Amino acid sequence: MSQIYEMSVSMAIIDKLGVHLYDKASAVMAELVSNAYDADATKVTIEIPLGERLGWKINGKIVSSEFKIEVRDDGHGMVPKDINRLYLKIGRNRREDKGTKSPKFKRQVTGRKGIGKLAPFGICKRIEIISSGGRKTKGKYKVAHFILDYDKIQDATDSKYHPEIGPLDGTFKDERGTKVIVSDFMNQTVPDADTVRRMLARRFGLSQRNFSIYTIDTSQDGDGKPHELTPLDIPIREETKIDLKDYEPFEFEEVIYPIRGWVAYSTHSYRDEARTGIRVLVHDKMAASVRDFNIRSGFTGEYNMRSYLVGVMHCDWLDSNDGDDLIQTHRHDLMWGSDLGKAFEEWGQKLLRKLARDSSDQVKESRAKSFIEKAKLKDRIESAFSDKAIRKSALDFGKALGRMADGDALEDEIYVEDLADLTISLAPHKTLLDKLREAEKLGDAATLEVLAEIFRVIRVADGYSLGQIAKYKVQIIDVLENHINKQDPPPNEKVLQSLIERSPWLVYPTWHLVSADKSFNNFRRNFEGWYRKNYKEDLVTSTFEAKEGIRPDFIFVHSSEGILLLEIKKPGYQFQRSDLERLTNYVDALDNFFEENPELKKQYPRYQAVLVCDKIRLPRVERGAISDLESKGKLKRRTWIEVLSETQAVYRDFISAWRAQEGLHERGE
Repeated sequence: MSQIYEMSVSMAIIDKLGVHLYDKASAVMAELVSNAYDADATKVTIEIPLGERLGWKINGKIVSSEFKIEVRDDGHGMVPKDINRLYLKIGRNRREDKGTKSPKFKRQVTGRKGIGKLAPFGICKRIEIISSGGRKTKGKYKVAHFILDYDKIQDATDSKYHPEIGPLDGTFKDERGTKVIVSDFMNQTVPDADTVRRMLARRFGLSQRNFSIYTIDTSQDGDGKPHELTPLDIPIREETKIDLKDYEPFEFEEVIYPIRGWVAYSTHSYRDEARTGIRVLVHDKMAASVRDFNIRSGFTGEYNMRSYLVGVMHCDWLDSNDGDDLIQTHRHDLMWGSDLGKAFEEWGQKLLRKLARDSSDQVKESRAKSFIEKAKLKDRIESAFSDKAIRKSALDFGKALGRMADGDALEDEIYVEDLADLTISLAPHKTLLDKLREAEKLGDAATLEVLAEIFRVIRVADGYSLGQIAKYKVQIIDVLENHINKQDPPPNEKVLQSLIERSPWLVYPTWHLVSADKSFNNFRRNFEGWYRKNYKEDLVTSTFEAKEGIRPDFIFVHSSEGILLLEIKKPGYQFQRSDLERLTNYVDALDNFFEENPELKKQYPRYQAVLVCDKIRLPRVERGAISDLESKGKLKRRTWIEVLSETQAVYRDFISAWRAQEGLHERGE
């Protein structure tokens, strides 16, 4: 004969108690596993369609899939008469009815509200329970079988709800245990296998005696095999670990609340919530996940603390019968509003500040060591530099960069490679600056021997710096040469003018930034104004100030050889009579300008026109005019191949001479 089951409850009360806070499949499974643990189960099996969609919202209506989630255990189970008295009594504090320990294994049970059994209603509308337990009858256990329907519970007008009786109710089974079948889902998706197992492992991942959890993937692609849940492994930086037995106890109103466990930094920055933060355990089950004890910003080591904090705290007193209940229903955090909660929060904040402060240097040193090892930086430095002082400076600089590096980025080979290249590139500059500061700091106190060593290192570092710059310039010229040789499409003249004006060393390797004085800009503007006044036409001599769509007539550059009037033609261009007339006109105008302004002539005594053009298409007479200008030193003509080859040669000769002088080997650069 079947039992008549009755639930006395209002769905509004259930909602307020927090059932809808279980809005994820993994949270629901965790709550059902927790109930199995309290029921002295030794094995829990979860059949779940991992990665599958459970329900959809279509045209405003929820449509469920045909999937089911099943959680079964071998705990003590329930008999029909216990269902009304225990299971269907919502809000019952079972610890008051049966004590705080389970009957067989004496496990400390948790929970006060008595709504964990209804957690599936956070994701579905139908919960089927099949449970067998109690004393044996003729060698078997009596079965209770009933179905809870969310919509029918809501429709119960007198707050009395009678669940549907299942066909197995009142029958007998050979073994004890409980099976919960969840179906008729809301708009939900089950996370993938790794996520579900991580979330369960976070809640139950500590080693438990006589208790194991298995998951079976029932999705379309699932293998249908049981997979045992293993402890959640979060590698930590041991040097940052604080064992709470060595830390000040948590005391409130002259009562010490025992806390066991540790906090530390993980080796990696994790994004998934299963691995981040501190697991607060009550009787070896997770009661809450504490992210940072609500600590405010603005403390030493804050970034690392928020990125790498992990830990475990055993706080059994959180679930004691007396005092405030600080455990939130969804177990995402604790309730900090009470006096006890605020005191615990302040204690935790103080702990995290200590962790952040003490671990700051340790984490940085660990990153520096990791970078040096991953990049094989010592070998690179020895290969790149022969001077001991620069080697030491390079290694110190590499350590500094490693200390500042992002810990996760050091797992990226490209990032490590780039950081190593940066170390080698900037080490000579760093050495140069350090030695100059050292010389300045010593002042009159420095002996000649000390100064001689400082100047020696300065010379070496300066040479390395210039050599590196020369090497990169050669590489840039190679790229430019490839573009010019292709001529498909041919480079735009204005682009080439802009390129030369910004990098005059492409034409004159001896040019350097110091020669680009501000007064030269005044000269250029004065010449443009003078030309406009005397020749009645505008003249543009710089790409910096040219309006969009307007190409400069030519460009002025100031170098160690004086003022250069650069007339640049695109590669392959044939210089014609009209080009010659315009060029000679500019040269004559420059002569006249200096004759009328002798003071400027004293400031800029040397000037010359430079024509960069690959071909000359002129009659013999006009060719003679070009030769005449060249013989007078007023014109220098170069093809693009000559310009780039001569500049490359200068820098390559510099690199070779420097390496030969320092006994370094060419490495194919």
